[in-house]
Amino acid sequence: MGLKKILKEFNFNEQRRSSITLGPETRLNPRTERIQLKEQGLVGWIVKQGTLPTYPTDDDLYVKTWVTNPTSVKQWIGFDVEVQHTTVDHVTVTSVAFRLSNGTDEYWFNGSSWEINVVDWNTETEVANNISTFPVVSKNLQVIINLKTSNKNYTPKVDRVKVLYDSDITHYEDYIARSFIPMIRSGIRPMTDYPVVLSNSTDTVDLINDYPLETPYNLTGVFRVYNLTDDPEKVVDIYQSYDDVTQVITLSEVVAAGKALWIQLYYELEVALATDTEFYEIAKVPAIYLADVDLINDPEGSKYDYVRNKDAGTAVKLAAPIQGTYEIKMEVFTDTKKNSDRVGEAVRDFFRNNKFLTSVGLDESFSLVFLDKNQSAARDKQNNIHVARFRVLVSNVLFFDKAIDAYLVTNLNLILA
Repeated sequence: MGLKKILKEFNFNEQRRSSITLGPETRLNPRTERIQLKEQGLVGWIVKQGTLPTYPTDDDLYVKTWVTNPTSVKQWIGFDVEVQHTTVDHVTVTSVAFRLSNGTDEYWFNGSSWEINVVDWNTETEVANNISTFPVVSKNLQVIINLKTSNKNYTPKVDRVKVLYDSDITHYEDYIARSFIPMIRSGIRPMTDYPVVLSNSTDTVDLINDYPLETPYNLTGVFRVYNLTDDPEKVVDIYQSYDDVTQVITLSEVVAAGKALWIQLYYELEVALATDTEFYEIAKVPAIYLADVDLINDPEGSKYDYVRNKDAGTAVKLAAPIQGTYEIKMEVFTDTKKNSDRVGEAVRDFFRNNKFLTSVGLDESFSLVFLDKNQSAARDKQNNIHVARFRVLVSNVLFFDKAIDAYLVTNLNLILA
């Protein structure tokens, strides 16, 4: 499969305000959703009748976009800025200029290569003609925009910055295997109870050598520990620390031999994508199996966008990406009904607090809709395997496909008969 051309937009709407860095004397205008110089001596955009706002004429006023990190990028290949300028007496009095950043260092194109530089600025043409050599090692890109005016009554107004890149993305693999599965694997943390009767007086509990668990949990932490013999109401928590390498729990006091501890542990679920909806080989529980992943709609967009090289008179015309919604059916397998309920609670809590899935390949976020579970039931009574079922929708995911070369109209001759 060949590379795909994908458009990354830096736009300036209110939802993006918290991720945009506004330098001194610059603003994001919420009414126009553009970045511009800040009006001086005025409240907001209210201007008295018969007066014009004034703007600073300093040279180094800037706005920084957020740092995007599409891990599927192979090469940055296009750069296009939509900006409104003002001309007075046939002279353009506003301007914009740029530096690029990898999120750590800022770079300026010196005529032959990109060098670390926080002083000089490039024109849009210089960036567009040379962005293909900007390093992609880190996969990060940030655009620093210099806003400037030589007439204090006018400001440049930037609508959006468009960057085009070549990507080796495989959409299904990216959304499910590289984004959704790692997100739930690292984020869902159920809890289980583990009673232990101490064989000797101690202030440590070794879960590998002395008190191994029958269920092979992927332990990630300890919530609480109680001396159940002396504190049957579970009031005093005696947990102090946990070493996740040695799996040794340290208590805040020595507990005598023969007494019972009640330990509450956090663990990580096994997560797997089932390849056969009729049969699962359950190698380890507790586990989440993605039993089915369906694309339930895929209306194709009809709009087009362009990334232009205004100096060269060329452009890439991109069809609007196809949009669809993934329906993911999950089955959670546990060894007890109580653990099934605990996992269900952890799953609900996770999706209640995580409303978006971020594609690591595109660095774009998509809405998650969690549909509550069916009743938990014993799937395999002989082996005491319990199962709970859930559904999750990933809405309006994008599938990039069509891109063609185009040319800009630079001269138009009219012949009137």
